[in-house]
Amino acid sequence: MTQKKFENIIFETKEDKAFLTINRPPMNILNISAMEEINGALSSLAGNKEVKALVISGSGEKAFSAGVDVVDHTEDKVEKMLQVFHDIFRNLHKLDQVTIAASKGLTLGGGCEIAIFCDLIFAADNLKIGQPEIKLSVCLLYTS
Repeated sequence: MTQKKFENIIFETKEDKAFLTINRPPMNILNISAMEEINGALSSLAGNKEVKALVISGSGEKAFSAGVDVVDHTEDKVEKMLQVFHDIFRNLHKLDQVTIAASKGLTLGGGCEIAIFCDLIFAADNLKIGQPEIKLSVCLLYTS
């Protein structure tokens, strides 16, 4: 098993599988730093013929990810936030590996988008998936 050190995610490979865990409990909110780390992990898989599947999950029991941190939706941060968020989908799209979202609990907003962009979603019984920003008349689904 190979594990790379990150602050906001856990990324490891074991045999022919890679595991990326969003590690910001309890809700696994995605901030810019976490998204940059996700992109680093995804980039490291590009062209890797040994790894056949990537499983993305969230740590703890409450959430896969409840979305992007509202702190990063400010005028001085939003451009960078959108860039690194969109890069997640560009990097996922480049992968030859099967991508699997192991979703449980809250899978909302940006977390929902990451899950539905994967090839498969394995859903726990407590999964609550959606786009709460629709209630604010905002829906920026990158995956549509």
